[in-house]
Amino acid sequence: PGDLTQTSKRNTYFRKYYAFCADTQVAVFPVTMEKFFRYVLWLPKHGINSGWRGVKNYTGALVQLNLSLGGKDPREENPELYAILRKRFKQNIQVIRTQPRKLAIRPAHVQALCLGAIDNLNAQTIADAASDTFMQFSAIRVGHVAPKAKNNLRHVLCWKHLIFHPSIVECVYIFIYVPTTKTRPGTELRPFWTAVGRVTSNPTVCPVRWMVRHLTTNYS
Repeated sequence: PGDLTQTSKRNTYFRKYYAFCADTQVAVFPVTMEKFFRYVLWLPKHGINSGWRGVKNYTGALVQLNLSLGGKDPREENPELYAILRKRFKQNIQVIRTQPRKLAIRPAHVQALCLGAIDNLNAQTIADAASDTFMQFSAIRVGHVAPKAKNNLRHVLCWKHLIFHPSIVECVYIFIYVPTTKTRPGTELRPFWTAVGRVTSNPTVCPVRWMVRHLTTNYS
């Protein structure tokens, strides 16, 4: 794939299979049904603890590699046996959660973050408060304001994507053009518009006030 993130994942999947071949002293190719089934049972014992979903990612990449080299899908050699393998795998293999659960950010949390920013006003806290309130009141997600890597900025919003109406100084609404969503596959583009307005009931968490302050404080 042309996407850097997808390429990195693919290489990770392949390295795991090569490690399996070295560990079990088998040839890399061809990928037979017996070798494929042994690989499925080998993965949970070597760091893949997320259950069938994680194993399927690794085996699916292996199948695609084998097909691209002119081989066959080993799962199709005996679909009934593969169905038994899937069923018993889900019943007998323990799943270990390796990633912490995500914390849902509630309105009270956002208010606490904004109050903290007010107590310690600087360029970074203003930017953080603008991002937090923007995500709370619009369809903007964290990937639009805080990318995981500097070399993957296709989802990140820029100032050219925002329209301050009727003006920056007297702004009442901010219209946001989102050029790409966080969709899968990652190369799919589905641009859309969203907007936020002034929050008069609790100005502390108003996304318009924070974003205007972020712009006027940090940019000329």
